[in-house]
Amino acid sequence: MFYDFIGKILNLLKDYLPLEDKLIEILDFIDLKDPLSVFKQKLKFFYEHFNILKEKEKATLQDELVSLKQLRIDYYQDSSLNTLHMWDQIQVKENLTIIPRIIKFAESLPTTNAGIEQSFSQIKLLKSNLRNRLHGSTLEGLILISEEFKAKKTISIGERVLKLFIDAKKEFKRKK
Repeated sequence: MFYDFIGKILNLLKDYLPLEDKLIEILDFIDLKDPLSVFKQKLKFFYEHFNILKEKEKATLQDELVSLKQLRIDYYQDSSLNTLHMWDQIQVKENLTIIPRIIKFAESLPTTNAGIEQSFSQIKLLKSNLRNRLHGSTLEGLILISEEFKAKKTISIGERVLKLFIDAKKEFKRKK
């Protein structure tokens, strides 16, 4: 059952994750370290590949590229904590909307499979030979809980949660 579950996940992932090498190579456009002409080419390839712009937004994009040419990019690069912070500043101070949205989309893409491998390791810890009857929704909930509280050593459970648990337990016993 576990192997079937992993097999289904892998089959689904092959449709979503294999990004072309060219796409991975152009993802550095978000740093704004290339000349503007190279940035435009990479940006165009990216938004066309994912089809994330509507036709009416392309005119706004052209206006934003013209205003981007007039910016002091080095100021934003030097005064920012990271790339997303830089684009947040540019969005707010320069009133750009389309380019920062494309950048945030690009930043959200997984460029490695390390996160996926960690997820499989987590599943292996939760769904073992002793616990091979876990339903998908139960496994999903356990993974969500473990990810949410990964950094914390202890989990504090409030009185309200305890009361809900006790009430649910009583209701379960009553129905039995």
